Amino acid sequence: FSYQGSGAGSIVVTTDSASPATGLVQLSTSAQTQNVPLAIYDIKSQNAPSTLRQLSIVIKTNGPATPATLFNNVKIQVGGQTYSADTITANATVGTNASSTYLFKNLTIALAADVYVPVKVLADVAVDTNNGLDGTIASTTFAVSGTNSGTSNNPSVEDASYATLAVNTATFTTNNLTFTGSSVTVPALATTFGGLNTNSTTGTTTQQFTFTFSLTAGNNPIYVSSNPFVAISTSTNPSGLTLTSLNFSDTDTSGDDTGYFYLAPGQTKSFSSVYQASGLSTSGGTVQVTSLNYGTTTTALAGASLTQSNIQNSLKAILFH
Repeated sequence: FSYQGSGAGSIVVTTDSASPATGLVQLSTSAQTQNVPLAIYDIKSQNAPSTLRQLSIVIKTNGPATPATLFNNVKIQVGGQTYSADTITANATVGTNASSTYLFKNLTIALAADVYVPVKVLADVAVDTNNGLDGTIASTTFAVSGTNSGTSNNPSVEDASYATLAVNTATFTTNNLTFTGSSVTVPALATTFGGLNTNSTTGTTTQQFTFTFSLTAGNNPIYVSSNPFVAISTSTNPSGLTLTSLNFSDTDTSGDDTGYFYLAPGQTKSFSSVYQASGLSTSGGTVQVTSLNYGTTTTALAGASLTQSNIQNSLKAILFH
């Protein structure tokens, strides 16, 4: 065969197979949700080593939040190093579609010859105050193009002689991510409770019962407080009924630590919380779960919740007959 190539360096960009799939991102109502992956792109310096100097991406949102209100910080991560955007330019808004261009410049990221280097796009998401960010959909676009020694290449990559390298022309748009404070799902719910035990002298009762439920995380990890009175909100009727926690545990302790249970992205864990209820038994009564609470960070373990309206009415224990 006959080879007629020049052997000159060039840049190839593609979307990494590990780039986030379409799905839900949990938000906290009390703290930032940090380092949410938005996209992963692969950049290869073909034929020769080079240095990545600059790149720009566009983030588009649809819904109640613009990129500026949804994200407190957008950054890229390459080889363990993190770089925040140097300039952010808001683009024209069309209807409910808003977008901003994020420019990363003055980079000194080495690209070895003929090796795909992953470039992760990460974001710190704002506090979901009053669930005002819920339902916002975001996607990331990387429009790449450029010629040898071009002055407007994206990404801008230099060879050893500081000349910019040609870039394959293509536009890569990632999958849609939906941001919400209630993206955790509850695939199974059950309640059991023990027999009635009435003190004939005082007219009070002491009864044990168990709430069991499962949680499934979305695209990001979540944390559940190991304190049942933080993780599980209840209401009682009569209101003076006293609840004492006897045990709260999960069936899979992987990732758990002091003070919280851990759910990896996409993981389902089953929980069991055992209570003792004490109070007057003459008028009957109930205990009901009003919300299951979780956090997107270890410091905000009750930053979001699944309320009674979306966890089914079956989480009710009839304590007194």
